[in-house]
Amino acid sequence: MDSSMKKTTIRSATTFVTQMFYFTLMTIVLVGTAGEARATGLMFYALEDGQVRGFDIVTGTDSISIPAAAFFGNPPSPATGRNIAYDPITDLMWYSASDNHVHSLVVSTLAAGPTISDIGDAFYGPIRTLAIDQSARRLYISNSNGNVEVYELIANTRMYTIPLAAFGLSEPNPGNRRRLAADGNGYLWFAAADGALKEFDTFQYNPHFTGREIPVSEQIDPSNPGQQRCFVAVRWPAGEHYLYYASSDDTVRTANLDTLTNVTISYPAAWFLTSSNPGELRSLALDPTWTPPGTWPAPPTGISATDGFYPDQIWVGWTAPGDSEYEKLFRRELGTGTWFSSNPLCFGGCFDMLPIVPGQLYEYAAKACNSTWGCSDLSMETDTGYAGGMTPPTGVTASQGTFPDRVRLTWNPVAGATGYQITGFPYNGGSPTIMWVTGTTWDDFGALPVGSLWEYFVDACAGLGSCSASTTSVWGWMETPIFVDGFESGDPLDWSRVVY
Repeated sequence: MDSSMKKTTIRSATTFVTQMFYFTLMTIVLVGTAGEARATGLMFYALEDGQVRGFDIVTGTDSISIPAAAFFGNPPSPATGRNIAYDPITDLMWYSASDNHVHSLVVSTLAAGPTISDIGDAFYGPIRTLAIDQSARRLYISNSNGNVEVYELIANTRMYTIPLAAFGLSEPNPGNRRRLAADGNGYLWFAAADGALKEFDTFQYNPHFTGREIPVSEQIDPSNPGQQRCFVAVRWPAGEHYLYYASSDDTVRTANLDTLTNVTISYPAAWFLTSSNPGELRSLALDPTWTPPGTWPAPPTGISATDGFYPDQIWVGWTAPGDSEYEKLFRRELGTGTWFSSNPLCFGGCFDMLPIVPGQLYEYAAKACNSTWGCSDLSMETDTGYAGGMTPPTGVTASQGTFPDRVRLTWNPVAGATGYQITGFPYNGGSPTIMWVTGTTWDDFGALPVGSLWEYFVDACAGLGSCSASTTSVWGWMETPIFVDGFESGDPLDWSRVVY
């Protein structure tokens, strides 16, 4: 718990601006990212010169290059038509080659991998469409007859053939250009002649279209290319089930495979290092497990939450590591195990933006983040804090004529209080006395004149300016003298003695 002071005069304006920015940011986060996971995921694409490059799909940073020389044979013409499919389990990039075989290479070492050479189709070449289902360990390869050959990726042997007729009689034969994507759930998606992206069940005895599709109305594409559209599907580790499709405006768009709707995530043409963007014919592959080289920041240290400083807010501060660009605040109920994000954009500290019950203790931790690697682990250090809610002291008493030179106040201690603020008012009016004490007893030597009544209030405080409500008032006074012998004359010179 932290009792450091903040500027209460700007709290309301700060809170309002922070809340508005928080809700605006959360709208962006919900439609523009894949949640709180660290920066991960790589999008591969082919270039004109035959190389394949990849960029971080979170930041757009150009992160990997597979040179043209690593691929078997000469670069295809056009090189952007080289069809690729990546298997993150084996780190193999499968690709169609000019010798009509399907080759592979190890992305991390550029060493040659296995080859599939029994397709039996002399026309598929480097533009043959490929798709990988990494969970089912299958590789789908289209041929010039419109069929799709299914291979298992353990021994790289043929399993069976999906015939042309299975795609529907209304679909013209696109041969080896029928675009395919495996979604990780055992289904194959294909680009239909009407421009829709359709789901195909490959596990039935008679493989067929399931009836699910992403219609043209749910796609953002100025000129729908029908069966020629390149796309790739993936289920991300965080759970998002997306299909990414190349658009004729040179971007790559996103569709949600669970809801069959468009997602407001796109990858601009500027992220692709290519001199002549191939639009909807851009070949794509994904690595959902990739993490950029280097490391994410260390967690913040020195977590410190305010204790009752604000009546309805809690400020949490920390020391961020030097490579942090921003931090995220997390909160949980004290004694529970689940952390909740309470502010996604902080700089050395921020207000908790979740609903707060005054007086209730909350536990806080933070993550440090940057745009290259994402966010740290949750900080090992935590701190508790609360908003207002401290109860006033009980058992407050003020001495009434007990002492000749003071009024003594006493009260019971309050849990969490670091001090107490006493306010005294003279009964007949005048300036109040305000005093800060750390104990539970205070002597007021200034309750003058002797015998005058003083009214006192006591507040329990977590820090200066961070206090409970005041107690009900108590009255006290110094011991009153009693005058005898000549007191009735009204002349003090006639008073012979004072009795206490």
